Amino acid sequence: MLRKFWTHFNSWLKNLKYFERNGIELILVLDTPDEEEELKNYLNEFPFLNSNVIANRTSHEWRNPSKALNVGVKAANRRYVFIASPETEFFTDVIYQLRYILHYYPESFAIGQVCFLAFETTPELKDLY
Repeated sequence: MLRKFWTHFNSWLKNLKYFERNGIELILVLDTPDEEEELKNYLNEFPFLNSNVIANRTSHEWRNPSKALNVGVKAANRRYVFIASPETEFFTDVIYQLRYILHYYPESFAIGQVCFLAFETTPELKDLY
């Protein structure tokens, strides 16, 4: 699991239950170092979370987030890589579902649905289909 991290603790907290499991490596990529210390201190509260924080130490203008994501992909130590934005909130256990599919159907692929909502919105599953 790879996430480019900004300051979206709320959605990240809602997903934490999906990250605290065997075999998941959570790589958090910071494109600037200003949140690194705070994030590392926060992660210390979750000893069962296998996490790696990577911070860019060079100042730069805005750039496409793919550079930071590529750094995280390169650092990944697992067979599969799943990339999610920091403001992504999982409505189902997509990590388990994808892992199951890839384990039992290795030649398959998976697609999903992305919904863009306001942060304070809580959708019903029936509203997503």
